[in-house]
Amino acid sequence: MAGSNRKVQTANRIWVSVGGSPLGLGQSVELHDDYQMEALQGVGDIHPQEFVPSAAVLTVTISEMVMLDSSMRASGASYTSPDDALRGVSHDIIVSSKDGGMLRKYTGCFYTSGDVQVRKHAIVIANATFKCMDASGGGA
Repeated sequence: MAGSNRKVQTANRIWVSVGGSPLGLGQSVELHDDYQMEALQGVGDIHPQEFVPSAAVLTVTISEMVMLDSSMRASGASYTSPDDALRGVSHDIIVSSKDGGMLRKYTGCFYTSGDVQVRKHAIVIANATFKCMDASGGGA
């Protein structure tokens, strides 16, 4: 019986866009949501009665191959100098299926840190970490 795999999401069917522009040759995207759960206990009781969120810390980390004519820096998604950080530019980051369904959307994302890996006999890789203000979508 002929058919195609439709039960799981695979990386070869995922698109990533930063600020409306598709990410070039992305190698990986890590989506991390942390709600800083605080334990609520009473005096004299070490057992938590409940956990409540105290802050939403939404982090997206992207790794990409650096191309000769394009990169996250060239697109404005990451900074070219420390003075760029003062502009306060944010981006939306969307992770979606090639089939059209949105897996996760992060809005109000600010570049916070990054690095470039230069190794012998290897492709140059750039990594960027963004802190985001909100997230939506339940596909991932």
